[in-house]
Formats: sequence, structure tokens, C-alpha cells
Amino acid sequence: MRNIILFEEKNRMVTVLTEDLGRVTLLAKNAIGSRRFGGTLELMNASEFQIKERPNSDVFFLESAIIRKEFRKIRTRYEALTAGSVIVETLLKIAPENTPTPDLFRLAAHALQTLDDFPDAE
Repeated sequence: MRNIILFEEKNRMVTVLTEDLGRVTLLAKNAIGSRRFGGTLELMNASEFQIKERPNSDVFFLESAIIRKEFRKIRTRYEALTAGSVIVETLLKIAPENTPTPDLFRLAAHALQTLDDFPDAE
């Protein structure tokens, strides 16, 4: 789950919910206009991040990322995308910063998987 803000010309600030660290903000250097991070920063992708602490900052450097799960069906159905976006935004607002919240992370993963598995309307 993520919230993305453009930072300077080629960088992105990405807020993500992690199992081990809770809600954290990552600086993805040179993420705009390059394929460095591929689709790992896109909404409705569950990614594994390799991060490094920044001295005297609550923001971490994003070193690399790998997509672990793509919730493709959510992105192709308007109702599912709307519901998934509400889930992501809500959880990012209530999750404490830099505090592990494994139960909240599992709730998010389960909710998104359920939306992705939900049959198409006929």
C-alpha cells in the first residue's frame, strides 16, 4: 500500500505500510522517468522493499524493490479499485509511523486479496 508524492525532479516520496516497520516514508531516487523500480511503486501491488536508513531523518532510502503480488483484477474493475483505494488510504492514515503493525498489515493484505478474488459482476 502506498501514497506517492513527487519530490524534486526525478524522485518520489512513497508512504508504505510494512509488516515489520508499520507506516514508513521512502525516498525513491530517480524513480520518475526511469525503469529503476518498475511497477513496484504502483498502487495495488504488494512489493518487497530493500531500504536504508537516512541519518537524522524519519525517511528511508529505497534501494530496490520486487513485486510480490499484483492485484490485477482490482485495477481493472472500477468498484474494486474504489474500494481498494479507500482501504489503502484509511490504513495509511491510522497506522502509526515507524511502529510494527503486523495485524494491520495482514488485514490489509487479506482485504485486497478478497477484492481481487471477488467474481466479476455480470
